[in-house]
Amino acid sequence: MTVFTRLSIGCLLLLSVGRLQATSPTADGLTLSEPTYDCGTRQLTIRATGGNGSPIEYMVAGQSRWSASPSVVLEAVVAADATPLTLLARQTTGSTAPAVASRSFSVATVCGGGKAETDSKTNGPAKSTGLSLGEPAYNCGTRQLTIQTTGGNGNGIEYMVAGQSRWVSASEFTLESGMASDVPAVMVLARQQSETGTPFVVKQVLDLTARCGGKKGNTPATDATPTGLRLSTPAYDCATRTLSIQTAGGNGNPVEYLIVGQGRWSSSATMVIDSSAIADSGAVVVLARQKNAQGVPTNVQQSVNTRALCGGR
Repeated sequence: MTVFTRLSIGCLLLLSVGRLQATSPTADGLTLSEPTYDCGTRQLTIRATGGNGSPIEYMVAGQSRWSASPSVVLEAVVAADATPLTLLARQTTGSTAPAVASRSFSVATVCGGGKAETDSKTNGPAKSTGLSLGEPAYNCGTRQLTIQTTGGNGNGIEYMVAGQSRWVSASEFTLESGMASDVPAVMVLARQQSETGTPFVVKQVLDLTARCGGKKGNTPATDATPTGLRLSTPAYDCATRTLSIQTAGGNGNPVEYLIVGQGRWSSSATMVIDSSAIADSGAVVVLARQKNAQGVPTNVQQSVNTRALCGGR
């Protein structure tokens, strides 16, 4: 998990023939009040009020999965970053989708922090600094990754590998072994402060499978025979960025899912899209994989344009 996967989850908009149809279950008065947080232990407790009496589940988007417990210990990297978290609670309503309540919470505001002084309300939208990303350098054997940038306005540049690191001034990274072996593609980012005081961010997908072969080494995976699995039109909620990946076909083996630029492979087809995983064009890359008869995972890939699905937003 990373600091960039902090988004809310809600009712799904079913996509069909280029249109969005919303489902909006009644929230029955379920709301979130100010949570409690211990800056020393990183213990966060979500507090829900109201509702219809049904059991409530809780989540810190990007940090935890739905749980009956309202308390969670934040990962150190999440607590250290000043970007607000999204807290969620959900409760069944008798409809096909649960009612979800959300609330933003800033660790930096409660506990202090170097980035807390920068209030997005006082800065204008980011303007292009002319910064762009070139093809990153990557060594499949050592897992050494170097992010390459061109252009810019002369201000300092910070770099990130989504799912592994925070923003840092060094452009070189060694991918974690789990990420290099399990994730077929990663999102790399760079940012530079624009004239409005808001950082301008550029993003790029590095396809590790294409660069290094199916095993992320110099030898491609053997017998990667397709299973017949394919991706169909997903369901997407524009307000909460909740994506439900839809698959068809396949050989009956379990299917795992991934959004490039966030997290790891998961057995859950429903995910909240991290804003860092969405390209400037609005596109996000979704993958699904399934083992074939020889036990070799085979991937299928799909690009989902969230901006187009949400009327250009």
